[in-house]
Order: sequence, then structure tokens, then C-alpha cells
Amino acid sequence: MTGVFLFFLFVLGIKWIDGEQRCDCLGSLSLPLGVMAAVDGMALVSLLLFRRSWERLWRGHGLVFDQIRNLHVVLPALLLGGIAWFGSLDAARSYLSGDPLVVDSFTKFAGEVKEGEFVDVPFRLHNPTSAPVDVLGAKASCSCVAILDLPTTVAPGGDKSIRLRVYGVRASTVQRERAELIFDADAALRMVLNVTVVVRPSSDISDDGSLDEGVQ
Repeated sequence: MTGVFLFFLFVLGIKWIDGEQRCDCLGSLSLPLGVMAAVDGMALVSLLLFRRSWERLWRGHGLVFDQIRNLHVVLPALLLGGIAWFGSLDAARSYLSGDPLVVDSFTKFAGEVKEGEFVDVPFRLHNPTSAPVDVLGAKASCSCVAILDLPTTVAPGGDKSIRLRVYGVRASTVQRERAELIFDADAALRMVLNVTVVVRPSSDISDDGSLDEGVQ
């Protein structure tokens, strides 16, 4: 079980590095990453401090105890299997939830962008159903976000890529933007795409290693 919670903390760490703020680890219940990390951390500390009590539970007999012992293998296997098969945990969750449209990842970290410049972030949409899905447009969180490649129709069993163009607004900040896709009334689907970028001052060192104008 110690390995399970270490694995969970590792996954949360990856999400934090990618700029995510919340975790949908409990299905429909979304919690802040810090809260989930605290819960997993307390569980890990409990396992370490009360090791003997947990070992007695671990050595118990019966169906319930057998299932508890299997958790340390089953849960990581399911997580890794979902990533390997669907490409990400977000895609696996959407598919298992029966969503008519699956996205490769709801949240992406786009790296650095200079103030006033932009970066294009691609999202891959997959339609696992037998009916086409129309994406009519999107509602952005800020005028600094443009949604490209819309409107579009994702054919049954097909894939389409759309891009979120994010402009750096304020230097030396971590900028988080989102766009909610708009579907036809029959889709009964809500999908919000999130992008995180680090905005650098426009006078930073340019990509070729030289100093931009204004920096002496």
C-alpha cells in the first residue's frame, strides 16, 4: 500500500508541474491538488508510523482482506493501463464515462511565451461513438485566447485537432486560460480545455542567445 500512495503522490506531482490546480481523482468530485496531496501524504505517514497495525490487517484472512492486498497491484496497473491505451488519464476517464467526445488531455502546459507574443497549443479530439459530433465554437476565458480550427465535425471513430492560441498578457507571471467548447443542443456534453503558460518579459534573451533590444 505504501507504493500505491507514493505512486499517487508522483502523479499529483506531475499534474502540479504541468500547471494543474485541481484533481479529478475521485470521479465527479474535483478537489484542489494540495488537498489530494495532503490526503495521500497523511495516508502514507499513517502507513509508516503504524506499520505493525497495518501489517496485522494485511495478514488477515478472507475475501475482504484479499481484495485489500490486491489494491497495491490493481490500482497502479489500471492507471498505467489507462495511460498506455488511451494516451492520458483524461482520455481514459472520458471514454469510460461514455462521453461522445474524448480529448487527449483537458489541461496542458505550453512552456514559456514572451509578453505580447503567442503560442499555439493543440488538443486532439476523438469520437468513439457511431454518430458525428459537431463542435460549433468555443467560449474563451479571456480575449487573449483564440480558438482555431472551429467549427468542425468529428466523424464517428475519427479524430480532429483544434488549437488554442494563447497570448502572453503580463510578464513574469504564470498565466492560466481556458476555453469551453460549444456543441449542438443534442450533444449533452461539457468540455473545458485548459492551458498554462509562463510569460516572460519581451526584453528577455532571445532564442539565438543574443540580447533583445532594450537590454544592454
